[in-house]
Amino acid sequence: GADLVWSPGSQPVLLQLVNDATTSLLVENEEMALPAATSALLRAAHRGVHVTVVMTRQDDWANDFDKLAAAHVDVRTYSPTAALYIHAKAIVADEGTPKQRAFVGSENFSAASLQHNRELGLLTADPTLVATLATTIGSDAAGATPWQH
Repeated sequence: GADLVWSPGSQPVLLQLVNDATTSLLVENEEMALPAATSALLRAAHRGVHVTVVMTRQDDWANDFDKLAAAHVDVRTYSPTAALYIHAKAIVADEGTPKQRAFVGSENFSAASLQHNRELGLLTADPTLVATLATTIGSDAAGATPWQH
């Protein structure tokens, strides 16, 4: 049960995963509506972590995408009309290192999802799960378009 991440109340756990990353972060999310998440991703990029964010393009997040891209975050998006819609909520931190961890669940980067809704996710260091998530997010990133406002 310690690996389960329940909402309300999951924001500190997810932000800690981002804050603890030292080499890489792969992120898929449907929303970028939480300033604390954007700030954590920016801090990661500023400390030299290679950060990739894959989402479906929504103009609601354009300001956040601009900030992230300016900090050298690899923001990649799919058109809202693309065959692939990014609905996943997943984070892979430090894949391939002894510190590797991953989150997969239903929590969006939004106050509603992290602080109010009943949501559930899982933290894992299992090498097979981490590698599978990293491969999928990497493939999704390769098929997406680099962010341009």
